[in-house]
Amino acid sequence: MGDQQLRAGHAPADGSARRPRGPGAPGPVVSALLAGWPAENLRKARESGGLIDPEDVADAIVFMLTRKRTVTIRDMVILPSNFDRV
Repeated sequence: MGDQQLRAGHAPADGSARRPRGPGAPGPVVSALLAGWPAENLRKARESGGLIDPEDVADAIVFMLTRKRTVTIRDMVILPSNFDRV
């Protein structure tokens, strides 16, 4: 995407160009969304490493947003190490 096209579609108020950012797609995160899970399933998932903490998602997003201007990360999938084993 050329700089002119980027500016025309996504220019911030100060007129500087910004890079497109991809979405972060986290797997199961320890959050209120899991409130409906049975307690035993939640315990097993946490013990087996099948859930990730919100801080891990935040760290990944900060990593994506702090790359040099010459780097664009278009997609990021964030999963716990044992996601497929739970």
